[in-house]
This record gives sequence, C-alpha cells and structure tokens, in this order.
Amino acid sequence: ADGKVFLDDTLYTTCMDESPDWRLRAKDLELDLRESRGVARKVRLDFRNTPLLYAPYLSFPLDQNRKSGFLMPEFGSSDRSGTEIQVPFYWNIAPDRDATITGRWLSDRGLQLRNQLRYLSDRSEGQLYVEYLPDDDRFGDDRRLSQWENLTRFDNGWRMSADMQEASDREYLEDLGSGVSSTSKTHLLRNIEVSYLGSHWDFVARARNYQTMDVGISTEDKPAERLPQFLLSGRLDDGPLGLTYQWNSELVNFNQEEGVDGARASVEPQISLPLEGPGYFLIPSLAWRLTGYDLDLDDEDGEDRPTLGVPIASLDAGLLFERETPSGKYVQTLQPRMLYAYIPRRTQEDMPVFDT
Repeated sequence: ADGKVFLDDTLYTTCMDESPDWRLRAKDLELDLRESRGVARKVRLDFRNTPLLYAPYLSFPLDQNRKSGFLMPEFGSSDRSGTEIQVPFYWNIAPDRDATITGRWLSDRGLQLRNQLRYLSDRSEGQLYVEYLPDDDRFGDDRRLSQWENLTRFDNGWRMSADMQEASDREYLEDLGSGVSSTSKTHLLRNIEVSYLGSHWDFVARARNYQTMDVGISTEDKPAERLPQFLLSGRLDDGPLGLTYQWNSELVNFNQEEGVDGARASVEPQISLPLEGPGYFLIPSLAWRLTGYDLDLDDEDGEDRPTLGVPIASLDAGLLFERETPSGKYVQTLQPRMLYAYIPRRTQEDMPVFDT
C-alpha cells in the first residue's frame, strides 16, 4: 500500500545451491519504493548455519543513491591498544561531497576521532583525512594523523596534484595504524607538483620530501628532499628519416639532514627506428645520457662537480600470436619479447646516491 511492501521472515542469499553457505535473515522487512528506502528489523547473518552478526535495526537504500547513517561497527583487540570498538557514521553531504566520521574507542588509550571528507567537482577530486586522539593514556600526549590528496585538471593540458601526509610522532602508525598496509609504512610522502601533458612535450615541476616513521632508520639513511625538481620530456614519432626522436631531461636540487647536498642536471636524447608489421615489431635505438652534479662537500674530500657521459644502445623485438578459442568467445594471445641493452661500464665513485 502507498508504494510500500511488507515482508515477514525474509531470507536473502546470492548462493544458488539448495544449502547456501551464507544467508541474511530479517524478521520484518519494509520496502518503500517511492522513497527508495528499506528498513529491516531483527536481522541476522548466518554462515553455514552459524550466526555471525545480529542487528536489531538496519536502514538501506534501494537504488544507487547514497544514504546517511551508521555503518556496521568493528571490533578488535591488540597488545598495544587493548580492546577496540569503531562506530562509523556516513554523511551524504551533497552529490559531490560526503564524509565518514568514526569514533574509535581504545581501552588502553582513550577515544579517537577519525574523519574522511571526499569531494568531487568538474576540475578537482580528492579527500581530506584526519585522525585525532587527545591525551593518549599510554603515550601521554595528543596524537594526530592527517592526509590531503587532490588532483585538479585544467582545460589546456595542465594539472596540479598534491599528496600531503603528516603524523604527530614516529610511533603513530605502529601504535594506532589499522591494517598491515598502514603499520608497515616506513615513510609518509609530502608531494606537490604541477604538470603539463601535451601532444609532444611533457613537463613536471615538483617539490617532495618525506616524514620518516620507522624508528630504526637513522638520520643519515633518511631519503633526500627534492626541492625543487623539474622534468622535461618530448617525443616525435615518424620524424625526419622515419626515425622517432625522444628527449628526457631533469634538473633537481637535493637536501639531506646529514650527508652531502647538491644539484643534478641530466639530459638524454634518443633516436629509434620502429619497424612494425602484422604480428611483429623490431625497435633498435641509440641514446646518450649526460649527467652533472654541483655538490656542497663542505670539508669532505672528492670532486664537487663530477660529470658522467654514457651511450646506451638497445634492441627491442617481439612477436604477437593471436587466435580465437574453439568456442569463439575468447581470444588467446602469446607475446614473446626480447630486449637487449648495452651500457658500457663507467666509474661512478664520485657520484652521490640521492635516489634510493
């Protein structure tokens, strides 16, 4: 009645067997087709006839539209933080913005608040993520983690991107991180760059550094800052004499807390002759890489402006075999490939290692 459907003792599963592995049961189910909203009461999730979860009340959308409300809570425990309970709330702010606000209670540390704000516009997309734990009972101080990711595209081929991460202390992820991917991070990236993607030329201007999170990494082993870095590359296919012409260049300034600081400039022109046909390709190429440094050695011994020039020759070849399977529904491909590169050995003892 009035666009509503009422169901009693409802059973839902996507398993087509007579004895499904999992089933979702609801004592009362109300479907409002006009509002595209469903309400289930006394809900139970069974896995192989074993009850796993129970909820007295659930509300959910019937279409693709998002709906504000509480999400399923999460429970856990650890030696570092004790018993853990998370209760997330999803806020559908607008079609182009939403937020997930989570209260996370840690029995040995206190109440932590998390907020993930996502946004989307004609030009930009990104998210702002913040965690805050006031007066950690074990750590004895306020703790926080923040991250801002953004990508803005302009109509003329230019783009701006940012990935800024910061934690209040080096032990934060080990103590309060969720999941292996978070707790195993050794560095947090801080990167802002402006780039241009054209038909023949690409350009990147970048500022990048890291916050070292692993307490086992010494100061001299921390990665160098790139403040700034400029990259220019170009490509011209089917140019004069049927050759492909390429250009790669870089200008970057490195800073370190301990060790050698300095700037590096490099250029690498390259020519190649792509030979392609049905089922094969053969690409011989020649390049010359020239690299120069301007180092601040202070009182250290060594060459403060070392240079390195090295030729690079390569031959890239491959075959492509393709056929339809007997059923005609699939295509099978086999692509053997061989790449041979020759780079003569050059002494690089005076060259610092900034990139690792």
